[in-house]
Amino acid sequence: MIGYYVHHHGAGHSTRATAVARACAALGERVVGLSSRPRPADWPGEWVELPDDTTGIGDLAAPAAHHDVTAGGALHFAPLRAGFGPRQQAIAQWVSRAQPRVVVVDVSVEVTALVRLLGVPVVRPQVIETTALGAAYLAGLATGVFGSL
Repeated sequence: MIGYYVHHHGAGHSTRATAVARACAALGERVVGLSSRPRPADWPGEWVELPDDTTGIGDLAAPAAHHDVTAGGALHFAPLRAGFGPRQQAIAQWVSRAQPRVVVVDVSVEVTALVRLLGVPVVRPQVIETTALGAAYLAGLATGVFGSL
């Protein structure tokens, strides 16, 4: 069984994950989605709803240390606020219970590290910012930089 962490920002992560999960399901592979996003209507399998980790973002009343979501530049996103700990705990509990053979993580460095530290291989795409890459390709096509893709 494969776990697939679906980032909650924007619809692109969910759309891409659903396409991959459907292709895997067609090959007989079970894929479990993990996200705080709602389960896509066409998701082919189980969906684990994670706690929201956006609580407190932009809370200017929070101590200044809570705004250092990068831990002094060491991490991509590791906030000191409600929501983040329960989300990571839910992922760890699922990994422990489900024992996936691999987890796909498209952008989250922290989820990648957590899952790997729990002893599970992680698959990450070669190009993690496909939205910007796609926009650049389309701009190149539109301006004649590329004749075709």
